[in-house]
Amino acid sequence: MRILFGIGGAAMMLQTPMAWGDATSWSCRNEHFEIACSEGHCEASESFTPMAINVSPTEFSLCAYTSCNVGPTTNFVTMGSFQVFMSDALKSTYPGYEDEPPGEAVVTIDTEDGVATIHWAGPFQTPAICEPVPVETDQTD
Repeated sequence: MRILFGIGGAAMMLQTPMAWGDATSWSCRNEHFEIACSEGHCEASESFTPMAINVSPTEFSLCAYTSCNVGPTTNFVTMGSFQVFMSDALKSTYPGYEDEPPGEAVVTIDTEDGVATIHWAGPFQTPAICEPVPVETDQTD
């Protein structure tokens, strides 16, 4: 469990499940703002549609605005509490863009607090909040 201090010094408790460090499938969103960087300058925007990111060691999906980019996770690395998911084989689901060359994206997740950085489509370098995706287990006897 972590203690976070909020506005006015009020303490807020945040449950951090022990299983988070063992999770390898994640669902992430950038609910509060979006950051785009280009030509040595970054800008934050509060007027945007949040991204929906789902990653695992084998699957990668990044949805924003009107389309998704999906494909395999082509590289997965664990370093301490960090998990890094990379794909250079993302295909757009946007009509007319299916035949475009594959896109690239990298998602780095701190498994201790569920915070990620997303690097995608050139200008997008943005933080996100992630939750582990429960692994379904066989419940048969």
